[in-house]
Amino acid sequence: LADPADGRRYEARPWAMAAAWLRSRAAELAAGLGPDYLERTSAALAEIAAGWMREARDLYDAGRTADRYLAAVQGTRGALGALAAELGGRQAGLDREVVGRLAGSARGLASAARLRDDLLELTDSNEPGRPEGQSLARGVYSLPVILSLERDPGLAKSLGGAIAPADLAPLVERIWSAAGPLEASARCRELTENALSALGDIEGAETFGGIGAGIIEDCGL
Repeated sequence: LADPADGRRYEARPWAMAAAWLRSRAAELAAGLGPDYLERTSAALAEIAAGWMREARDLYDAGRTADRYLAAVQGTRGALGALAAELGGRQAGLDREVVGRLAGSARGLASAARLRDDLLELTDSNEPGRPEGQSLARGVYSLPVILSLERDPGLAKSLGGAIAPADLAPLVERIWSAAGPLEASARCRELTENALSALGDIEGAETFGGIGAGIIEDCGL
């Protein structure tokens, strides 16, 4: 993947490759489950595409709002998580009401996981090919950035275009000073907890609890 700002190349994230495989597998699985689930899969894929269009429209837009960010996340990660839970639950022969609750919880957890990733991108990373703030440099203004902009509107002067490599670290530091990441961390935990509470007493949902616990730990900063 090339960075248009400076020409460097980075490795594709494992979750991106997994998501591509899941979308392909979902169509195959839905076809075997019947017309209702095939239609549901088509609707989910349309929602995912719309979510990515929202992401594209908001690139380099320092006026991006929290609502616009969350709508894009719900349409990309959230819709994919919900679809996976629906198809998996149906394949397991679960009741439709249970499948619906699992899908709702998976949507919330997947969205929280995206927020977790956005937070981690603003922290120091020793991972090869994943420098601190790479998405910020590419014009993706995530919730931590948006919340810092609300507290420090002057940040907008440093956004809206390419960021010189030498300016990236000071900009990330200023974003942290404005406390947007700390507020986003709290929202990440809240989103995760709400997703887990929706499960209620569904038998066999312990895996969701483990996923949620991991997200909350990572969002703890």
